[in-house]
Amino acid sequence: MNSNPNDQLDKLFNSAKLSSKLVHFEKIKFDSESDAALIIKLRGRSKSNYLKVGSSSVSDQLKYLESYNSNFLEKKEIYYKIFDKNKNFYSGLVRITELNNKKNFNWESFVFSEDCTPMAPIDVMMCVYKIGFVFLDRDVCGPWAVDKKHNEMMKIHDFCKMYSNSNKKDKSYHWMHVEKKAFYKEIDRFYSLGLGDINYD
Repeated sequence: MNSNPNDQLDKLFNSAKLSSKLVHFEKIKFDSESDAALIIKLRGRSKSNYLKVGSSSVSDQLKYLESYNSNFLEKKEIYYKIFDKNKNFYSGLVRITELNNKKNFNWESFVFSEDCTPMAPIDVMMCVYKIGFVFLDRDVCGPWAVDKKHNEMMKIHDFCKMYSNSNKKDKSYHWMHVEKKAFYKEIDRFYSLGLGDINYD
């Protein structure tokens, strides 16, 4: 990517929607009750849910989104709701974080509904990596934590073959990161399937 990473960061924050093969990324609105309710619904999924337990109150979620909006305005993070093109509904969430760091970026709050398009989570994962490594020219994604009981998520990471384990000792969590060179080594096989090929609208 020859574009200036700072210009790309501005473009990322100013884009109304990001599109890939299976999904649209649409920014969460900090003052939207419907977005707050969507977050509660998706984070409350009953199966394979290893997210931190949060409030089920829309008003509490709106208070959280107010604090998130401060980070958004400072260009530190973006919270997206994921529109599933095949299923025609919002099926997921993801936050891209640490965007104020020049060397790395991160992602959190990654969750999908149980009835999403099966490959949509991998499409989103590859899109997040492309944003960080290609558009923003960062060196590392992470580290982030995955619950050691979350076998479904670990199968996804094992399939993608990009992550490395961080040196942090933890009985409950895997701490992992992805380096730029690992991303470029594996990404072509996902691009060949149309996954991760995200564009700014």
